[in-house]
This record gives sequence, C-alpha cells and structure tokens, in this order.
Amino acid sequence: MIQKEIQTNFSKKIHFSVWGKEETKDLEGIPKEKLSNSIQSLVSQKIGIATNKIFILEQVHGDTFYNTKDLNAQDRIEGDALYSNQTGEVLVVKTADCMPLFFWSEVEQLIGVIHSGWKGTELGISEKLFLHLHSQGYSLDSIHTFLGPCARKKNYEVGEDLFIKFQSYAPDAIEPKDNHKYLLGIDIVLRQRLLENKIPIEFIDSEICTIEDTSYYSHRCGDKGRNLNLIWMT
Repeated sequence: MIQKEIQTNFSKKIHFSVWGKEETKDLEGIPKEKLSNSIQSLVSQKIGIATNKIFILEQVHGDTFYNTKDLNAQDRIEGDALYSNQTGEVLVVKTADCMPLFFWSEVEQLIGVIHSGWKGTELGISEKLFLHLHSQGYSLDSIHTFLGPCARKKNYEVGEDLFIKFQSYAPDAIEPKDNHKYLLGIDIVLRQRLLENKIPIEFIDSEICTIEDTSYYSHRCGDKGRNLNLIWMT
C-alpha cells in the first residue's frame, strides 16, 4: 500500500493512497454490478468518510472527466477522471496496469485522479483535463502529480498495432523487442504529451510496475481484482 499526506500552502492536507491486493481482498468475487457500492462501503469503513462523499466512475478507457459538484456519489456514470475543490470528498479510480495519476494544487483547493491506459493516453485525457482546469482559472504551475503503480516499459509487451499508434514517441517510449513485439512505456508517452502541450506539471513517480510487483493487481498477469487509487482533502 502507498499512503501519503501533503500539507499545502493554504492550510489543507492532501491525502492519497493506493490499495493493492492485501487492502482490497474483501472485494474479491463481488459481482461487477455490486462492486462500486462495495468499494464505497470499504473506503468508508477504512477512512471514516460517509459513502455519499465517495465518488467512483464506471471506467470505460475514454477521455471523459467530471467535477464532483456535477455528480451524485450514488450515480454510476461512465468516465475516467474526477476532480474536486471540496474537502471531505474521496475520489476513487480502479487500475490493474493502467496509470493512476493523482494531482493537486499547492495554492488552491484542487484535487483529482485520472485513470489512463494506452487508450486514455492516446485520447489525451490528462492534457484535456489539465487544459480544462486552466480554462477554469486554475494555475497549472502550482499543480503537482503522483504517478502510482502501473505497467512499465521493461515489462509491458505490446504488438505492432500499438507501435503504429505510438511510433512517434520511439525509441524512448516504445522500442522493438523480438518476434514483432514491442516494449511500451505509457508513462513516458504521457510525459512527452504534456510537454508537447506546454503543460508544466511536476511529476513524482512511484516507479512501481504492476506486472512485476505482486502486491498489486495486474491484468497482464491474469489478476481479476483492481487496485484502488484514492485522493481526498481535509
């Protein structure tokens, strides 16, 4: 488990956490249609925040994001990123090789979390959300990010179809392996795309690979469960 707490410049604390297999073992075997409610109950029990303040999306590997003020925590809305300027709300995304990207501002009340696999990264979900925040008056210079456990280039083997999609980022982000296979660093693509869009975001990286570290779920390794990535402000 990853657990971090950051004191901001405006007297609020930012908390974010990644729960792996040990912390989410009670969710194993729960049907998909009941999973979100079960996640809300588990999160509420562990960190003491009411379930109606715990926001979870039905993730679809797209580029849709939401401000929690426009949502009801009991609704099941499709999307892949959440942000909020409210204290006492928990934002949750599920991952199992895709990137969980936490973000927060050091000077303004702002937190968020993005679920981005290769599809979301290709669609530009992160840069679209950050540019949206900029259009809403937030200063991108003050935003910090934490990249949680995800599939990393040394282990993330893909086919020629993804090489074609990301070949402009070769050789840093994608390079040949053997037998028409390639190694893809989707986190490297993300960093390059943010630079291309002139988005000055400071990265902190967990450097954990879900394919390698068995304490986290990995879709590539055949795991059925999902890691939970939570951020909240108090």
